Amino acid sequence: MKVKALWDAGAAELSLAGVADACWQAELLLRSVTDLSRAAFLAYPSREVDEHVVERYREALRQRALGVPLQYIIGYTEFFGREFRVTPAVLIPRPDTETLVEEALRVCRGEFARTRKLTSTSHFALRTGECVSGTAENVLLDLCTGSGCIGLTLAAEVPELQVYLTDISDAALAVAAENAARLGVSDRVQFRQGDLFAPVEGMRFSMITANPPYIPSAEIPILASDVQSEPRIALEGGEDGLAYYRRIAALAPGFLTPGGWLLLEIGCTQADEVKSLLASAHFTELFVRQDLAGRDRVVGGRLPLDTNSR
Repeated sequence: MKVKALWDAGAAELSLAGVADACWQAELLLRSVTDLSRAAFLAYPSREVDEHVVERYREALRQRALGVPLQYIIGYTEFFGREFRVTPAVLIPRPDTETLVEEALRVCRGEFARTRKLTSTSHFALRTGECVSGTAENVLLDLCTGSGCIGLTLAAEVPELQVYLTDISDAALAVAAENAARLGVSDRVQFRQGDLFAPVEGMRFSMITANPPYIPSAEIPILASDVQSEPRIALEGGEDGLAYYRRIAALAPGFLTPGGWLLLEIGCTQADEVKSLLASAHFTELFVRQDLAGRDRVVGGRLPLDTNSR
């Protein structure tokens, strides 16, 4: 069969299955199995496709029609202008999360400009948060890292940054390690398996980021079918969706340097509760940021410079 005929047939099949943007998704699936760039795909609609490739395309269409997320089928997604490998072991990065990255970059660059102590050749020994050379302002911890999209994007955007990524899932960390290699930042990234802060006990960081599970347990069964294909451990945030925020807010001060920042992605109705948790943990300079749709998406705060004042 020819490229155009396969594309048309795939778009029709996905449309009948109720898949949004069926034409676009059929194109992505077909390009994935044929290894064609978009330019080549559009330039050669009459190109014949080998039968074994046609069978792979049909299987990809079948999976998508059954609700398997497109990103899991093609094996990647775009995030902050970069391509990230994704598998069913990790939450699929979403545009909303770019708001957290933007806020972390704003804070990083503001702090770097304030201290004026960073160099591109800084080398860090992060145990107990002390550096062999450079400064402690260079050290980031990303909790619940999944694919690594937050921490690795920050590492790619800020060459001075040293990053630790933690996740309870070994399979997720394997995906994150692959992404670090793809982005060329492996030399500045460490991966630690375990629950939240457990793998970095005794260390301190100048910034902590996290997109923890925040969907209330009762809402999990009514999520869209493609979302339900994602790891439940990366979605479910306890009875009220705040279980991880309570733990992070309580523990984070013990892992931050004085003046360090905690930045959290939140569900769009959780800003007040999460701000209150950070305030109770003595964070200051609290703020809420909205995503491009105008919904509350990030809560952040700073540990006081004088920790004795708490």
